[in-house]
Amino acid sequence: MGKYIMLTKDLINELAALGTDLNAKISFENYLLKSGYTPLSERLFMKENPLELIRLSKENGEKVYQNFENKEDKGTLMDFIRNRSLDEGKVHPNQKVTTFIAAVDTAKAFHQKYPGQRPKPRELRALALKARTPKI
Repeated sequence: MGKYIMLTKDLINELAALGTDLNAKISFENYLLKSGYTPLSERLFMKENPLELIRLSKENGEKVYQNFENKEDKGTLMDFIRNRSLDEGKVHPNQKVTTFIAAVDTAKAFHQKYPGQRPKPRELRALALKARTPKI
């Protein structure tokens, strides 16, 4: 028999507020870098396994992403984490409450490990240039 979680309206509101707060506190770029994504520019990141091409932009003052390899994979940092929380190394766009709770836990742990770290645009440009430079 599966596990059931009793969610009250207050708990859902608290989780949503926590997700919004973590979206604001964590640098999306830093999360991508620490998760093994390679910057191709200040706003474009790539990962090879599975192949992902992530573009960052701003929407209503909030940083959002779009995965060009999977059009359903888009949204905020919390959506990004949630869509990768079901299976290691796979992307599953979903709206499950359980994966949102797991995403909040993952984001909180990341924020505790890397509080306030934000790569500067010139650092991202340097990393992008290094990634594009052929190895001899």
